[in-house]
Amino acid sequence: MARAASSRLLGGLFADRALPRAVYASWRGFADSVNGIGFVRDDDRRELDAALARTFWICSGMLERPRYNSNYNAYWSQTGVLRSWEIDQSVDLGFRNRVSLSASYTEEFKRFEADFRNHQIGLELGYNTREFQSAQVGFEFGKNFEQTSGYGALVVD
Repeated sequence: MARAASSRLLGGLFADRALPRAVYASWRGFADSVNGIGFVRDDDRRELDAALARTFWICSGMLERPRYNSNYNAYWSQTGVLRSWEIDQSVDLGFRNRVSLSASYTEEFKRFEADFRNHQIGLELGYNTREFQSAQVGFEFGKNFEQTSGYGALVVD
């Protein structure tokens, strides 16, 4: 009952904006496959996930807490066609004087209307980042859907 009402509501909202009838009909069907928070499950997908994280605590010297983190994801269809994969790698170095350095690298493949190979590299310098009041400055650059990009961010908490 609630799905039918939400379907009519979505269809009605888009119908009032003079969208073509085919779009109106597809939105009605779309509303039936969305859960209460807007999540749409992809039923034709297989997935493989793996992750590795390791923190080392060093008792002496300037370096206090080096951390390595990696995450691997691969998605393919039920017919065996590779849809995407993603590799995330990061290294964080925490020093005893509360300064931290981070480097991250992400590489991914996405198959849409064409195949896209994206990558992103990030560098970050922070002070007191494990506390409430902290400061961070970072820069990321890479290639995203055939567009080269670079941007920096300053975060002060």
